[in-house]
Amino acid sequence: MGILDSDLIKVNIRSIDVIVIRDGVVWWPIHTLRAPEDYGCFITGLRRSQIAPPIHGGTLLYKGDIISLVGNGEQLENLAGILGEVDRDVVKPDLVSFALGIAGRLILGEISIRFGAIAGGIGSKAQLIKTSQLRLKVLLS
Repeated sequence: MGILDSDLIKVNIRSIDVIVIRDGVVWWPIHTLRAPEDYGCFITGLRRSQIAPPIHGGTLLYKGDIISLVGNGEQLENLAGILGEVDRDVVKPDLVSFALGIAGRLILGEISIRFGAIAGGIGSKAQLIKTSQLRLKVLLS
């Protein structure tokens, strides 16, 4: 059985979280947003200080609330602009990247280059201090 209405495929339905920061909507009851009527969006969740209070038309919006919205992409962005800022996902590095970085630092830290009496290394602060002390001794003698 296929999709009967091909226009449904073209609709860009998304879900976003919005952080309430606009002073103009703080202390508004949720029903005054008229999200379904004016924006075609639905409020699917509310988080306040990591707690999910019950949502009803009289629930007041506080600064810092995170509202979960579902709807058409463009209309969703319009409503999000009225409320505050969209809570974007941050790409988190994985442990493999950290492990490779640490291993690379250890390998590069072991490389040392010697020019006469002066020795230096890549990424070695201790060698830099020794080199500076050696230069000072050479200059003083």
